[in-house]
Amino acid sequence: MAARDGHQSIRTLLLCRYLGAQMLTRRCGSIVNGASIAGLAAVSHRSAYNASKHDSSVDRDAGRGMGGRGVRVNAVAPGGSRPKWHADQAQRL
Repeated sequence: MAARDGHQSIRTLLLCRYLGAQMLTRRCGSIVNGASIAGLAAVSHRSAYNASKHDSSVDRDAGRGMGGRGVRVNAVAPGGSRPKWHADQAQRL
């Protein structure tokens, strides 16, 4: 895992804590983080990537802690896609 991946996870956690505290004071707000399906289900031979994408557990924990006090916390984890160039490459093989 590249150091920047680990740093990104820590920055996400710290930013959620900092902004979440301000939102809790006002009893309103919304935190939306980008996530990856790899944080929910392992992708083989990509353990470092999977670990760096496990921010969804941060979102779940923050949502449980802040949800009843006026602050929503969500993670958006887009699914896979099959762009046209991918299908074209597969046909060439």
